[in-house]
Amino acid sequence: MASQFPRTPRAGDIAEINKALQLVDSGSYLQASTLCNQLLKKHPKVPAIWGVLSGAQVGMAKYAEARRSAQKGLKLNPKSVELRVRLGQTYSAEHRFAEAVTEFERALRLHPGHPWTIRSLADALTNLGRDEEAYELLRREVVGKPLDTGFGLAFLRACLKTGRYTEGLELAEPLLSVTALTRQYRTVLLFSVAELYVNAGQHDRAFEVYRLANECAGSTFNAQRHREGIDRVIEAWTPEAIAKLERPTRRTDRFVFIVGMPRSGTSLVEQIIASHPSAFGCGELDYINNIATQISGSLDGWAYLHQMGRLKPGTLDQASQKYSQELRKLAPGAEYVTDKMPSNALQLGLISAMLPGCRVIHCVRDPRDTCVSCYFHSFLGKGNVFTNDLADLGDYFADYWRLMRHWKTVLDIPILDVVYEEMVADQEGQSRRLIEFLGMAWDDRCLDFHKTKRTTKTLSAGQVSRPIYASSVARWKQYEKHLGPLLERLPGDALTGGG
Repeated sequence: MASQFPRTPRAGDIAEINKALQLVDSGSYLQASTLCNQLLKKHPKVPAIWGVLSGAQVGMAKYAEARRSAQKGLKLNPKSVELRVRLGQTYSAEHRFAEAVTEFERALRLHPGHPWTIRSLADALTNLGRDEEAYELLRREVVGKPLDTGFGLAFLRACLKTGRYTEGLELAEPLLSVTALTRQYRTVLLFSVAELYVNAGQHDRAFEVYRLANECAGSTFNAQRHREGIDRVIEAWTPEAIAKLERPTRRTDRFVFIVGMPRSGTSLVEQIIASHPSAFGCGELDYINNIATQISGSLDGWAYLHQMGRLKPGTLDQASQKYSQELRKLAPGAEYVTDKMPSNALQLGLISAMLPGCRVIHCVRDPRDTCVSCYFHSFLGKGNVFTNDLADLGDYFADYWRLMRHWKTVLDIPILDVVYEEMVADQEGQSRRLIEFLGMAWDDRCLDFHKTKRTTKTLSAGQVSRPIYASSVARWKQYEKHLGPLLERLPGDALTGGG
């Protein structure tokens, strides 16, 4: 949310600060950060610049740096509401919500009624499970007052959290009728409204609004290009080609990769493992993708995946050491560490080559439920553009599924399928199977995974903080008549549990 900061000594710098602020609001975080750093070379004691830089750093997931930037700004201007909120947002981004609440409450004491602060506080309260407090806080800003789109969206979410679906829907139509909404805001709003309809039991209306939400989000996915890329990977990664790779000599079973489609149960599986005292869950890491990009060098896109002969001697050994060092920083004392980036499914050839001895857990869920869940969630800013169209979803799933079949055939690392529906039906049996696969002794804390306190920065964060529930199984049947473009593209063996 844009906000004005104190003026700097020169009018030209005011314009540059506002430009950086606009870049943050539009999601151009790297550009905003670059501009702020340029301004700070001239004006290191201007609090406003530190505040905008903090916002850009949160957008780039550089939370520690963002916190330091906000704190530097506050030293220069302790009474700045904006900087206090920026600091609170760094805590929220790290799921340190109690600390975030403290900062937001301090900001409200500085400026009671400050809209940005109220919305930020409500969000933090919700994440702490204090849903009624968040609802009451926002209700005071909505009921009987002129329509405010920022408070309106926040209030809809509070209604969702507290089960006030009818009340939320009463506000939905006025909000949707506002014409001057950004694409991002309208997309998020539509997804929230659709969820209200789901909870109100109006499934056909919900699906129609989800369709509008996904259309609003847009998609740049090219199914044919993606399919051709998967073809080249499968053609290149043969047993003969893999045997010729110069692999690292050091082996370790410490690394566990959890892969699968988004919404297939990867967060649940990691939470179960991370509840074991010998394991640490690192969440979704970009390290493998970053290493792949570095290995690619001047090669185009996925080229390294199908031109392995061009890898220089020692490349895989260096990559292995780099990955090991990065995870050692995150989990220095853990016997096992998990990396649950779902897209690592594409990189399993590289992973097996550079980390001999690693293990892979493949999360499998009914593809109809998986894809519907993807379609019903906003991935704005998180990639996954294939989720905004049912046909694209079906095509992407089919390519992912055949690639996983290929990896199971040609790779020499252990891959365990964990089926979501089987986990729901037999939590203890499947959890014991999972822990045994990793070679760890059983620990009952794995059954109480929802009590484990750890940061989960994915769409499933709320789901892994409560016991397993079965309401998401076969959910797709409520929407079957709308799913034609998806159903006709899904592979038959995936529907029957094969693979």
